[in-house]
Amino acid sequence: MSHEYVLITGCSGMLGNAVMTELEQQGIKTIGIDIRISSNQTNCVQVDVNDIHALHRLMRQHVITRIVHCGALSGPMVEVNNPYHIFNVNVAGTVNLLEISRIYKIKRFVYCSSTSVYGDTRDLACSAEGISEAVRLCPRSVYGATKAAAERMLDGYRSQHGVDGVSVRLCWVYGSGRTTPEPIKMALESALQGTPLEFEWGIGFPRQYIYIRDAAQALTLACMAPTVARSCYNATSGESPTLDVIMESIQEVVPQLSVKLSHGNDPLDDYQDKFDISAIGTDIGFYPQYSLKKGVQEYLALLSQGALDGRR
Repeated sequence: MSHEYVLITGCSGMLGNAVMTELEQQGIKTIGIDIRISSNQTNCVQVDVNDIHALHRLMRQHVITRIVHCGALSGPMVEVNNPYHIFNVNVAGTVNLLEISRIYKIKRFVYCSSTSVYGDTRDLACSAEGISEAVRLCPRSVYGATKAAAERMLDGYRSQHGVDGVSVRLCWVYGSGRTTPEPIKMALESALQGTPLEFEWGIGFPRQYIYIRDAAQALTLACMAPTVARSCYNATSGESPTLDVIMESIQEVVPQLSVKLSHGNDPLDDYQDKFDISAIGTDIGFYPQYSLKKGVQEYLALLSQGALDGRR
């Protein structure tokens, strides 16, 4: 009898790799695709999500029943001056996978979306629990717009073609495997190197995070849940600190960190109030396990080990 597989796109990336690890640890077979594959990734193959013919070949070669789509340009700071490329990867690539899901009758399609779809939230309705998934989307970056567009395509495939799909809107993900610049990573690396760090913004600017293991757990639960009641869910750590508070928390873990911040907002990010994550807990059982302090402690240990091993 052939094994059933969960297909993970972006398997060489931080999030895709973590989702594969989480599923495999649960005894669920996975196969990953990415445009670049490391030599030690035995269950991954080199496939571009924009190559629809390669995707069809892959589906004919394996019994793939679920898809977790993590393969994308990963943040508003990436390829800022190449918006057409952002569209091709984040929207056209997603539509290719939705079409694959329609043709091969995939049981569940999980789209790794972003809270960037909301844009600046200061004018949005916010309850005591935070901003819910029901508010209007108003992305202010091309990246956020592509995430919103891909979500709407998923909604279309759900209603018109019966594709069982769900979007999980993640905030900033931090942890082992991140390659793009991000304040927590920058702070921990500066502390390990003994170099000062300075931001020209940050005091009073809210920044919501989720630790990589929690993010992978949210996507895994969305993938394997018997049913999903909604088309989209917020997934964060449940905390909404400002960057200056974040840096103070990191200094509690690594007192040697020397960091200076200024007043002002991140020029490459949206001002966003706390998001409501009650729905994803109620519907599929995701409750974040990592506070900022706990996540920073684990991340620091992994970065320190990587430095010792010459892998950082």
